[in-house]
Amino acid sequence: MTYRRDAVRKERFTESLTRYAAGEDLDASYRISRHGALVVAPRAKLFHAQSSAARLSRYTRVMLGLTNFAFLYRIYGKRPHALVKRLRRGIYRRMFFDVITDLGRLRWTVPRLRADVDALRIFPRIENMERSALDEWYPQFQTGLIDRNPS
Repeated sequence: MTYRRDAVRKERFTESLTRYAAGEDLDASYRISRHGALVVAPRAKLFHAQSSAARLSRYTRVMLGLTNFAFLYRIYGKRPHALVKRLRRGIYRRMFFDVITDLGRLRWTVPRLRADVDALRIFPRIENMERSALDEWYPQFQTGLIDRNPS
């Protein structure tokens, strides 16, 4: 992705998201689109050939994806608690399908479902922590999860 410099200066990337920052590019795109249209270039000459996420377990990727969205909603959302509540409802709805997906692919440890449940347990902390404490805690949470990389 590439953006105009002045738009990025106004809508900075979130420095609290470290390493595998699932959702960061989507969040940045939404915020940067306030300053002009976004363009998709399907035949771009420069692109990510392989994601570094491929080295992370399914559980870790799902967990980071969900908690990163909760974090981004909390720090940028106009109504963060309502956004996280909506995300929570979406997770409850998808849990059934995550079990089906995991078992259908013979993943007996149901990593997607476990990540859903564990993310829901983290959301209250993300929602209720003071902003300065959240900015300090969340990168440590991410790093710990990535370093453990449970499957």
